[in-house]
Amino acid sequence: MQWNLMENEWYLEKINILGDFLKNELSQLTQNAKEKEFKTGDLIFMPDDPGDTVFLIKRGRVKLYSLSYCGKESVHFLFYAGEFFGLSEIFGNERRVCFAEAEEPTIVTKISSQKFEEILYSNPKISKIIIKILGKRLMQLCKAFETITSQDLKTRIALALLRLGSVCGIDRHGEILIESKITHKTLAGMVGSSRQSVTEILNSFIKKNLIKYDERKRIIILDRHKLIDLITS
Repeated sequence: MQWNLMENEWYLEKINILGDFLKNELSQLTQNAKEKEFKTGDLIFMPDDPGDTVFLIKRGRVKLYSLSYCGKESVHFLFYAGEFFGLSEIFGNERRVCFAEAEEPTIVTKISSQKFEEILYSNPKISKIIIKILGKRLMQLCKAFETITSQDLKTRIALALLRLGSVCGIDRHGEILIESKITHKTLAGMVGSSRQSVTEILNSFIKKNLIKYDERKRIIILDRHKLIDLITS
């Protein structure tokens, strides 16, 4: 498989939600909405909470995940500034089925589901954008499941690093700094493995000069093309 055939896959796509909104439409959604701050590790919601709020991230990063009966974490999405989350439960007044946790100091705008639905019904353009968002996220989940079931762990980790580099990476003269600090636990939840196994493979990537850490323990992709070769070989 050649890299130019993989460029539009889920792990490289950043959904630019706010770029689809006009300024007045965003103001319509957030008018009189309340903001709330969360510290790193704070739960924003958990399973069985009422699904009566949609959240828009103003600053920070939010992890959406579920836990198995034995406590193993499965990360479904990482959401960044400018992204909505909590959309799935607003239709039909459903309760939450996952955990949403702040992975760093985070500020969110809270929009009531009642107001959100009213705006969707009255503004077809906003409705179309939200449908687009939900459709892309469903595609992401399908692609993630396909990757976990068909690719070895080393490949899954390389794919996850490339996606993170695409979504929150900074190009520094050919090296890509993943600006957000991603813990081994979170990465393990993203690729469906244990933290120990992820740590071992990341250490092997360091020995091969594929990645390194900066002084703040953030991952730097040293050679994007070698990571791509690892996937396609």
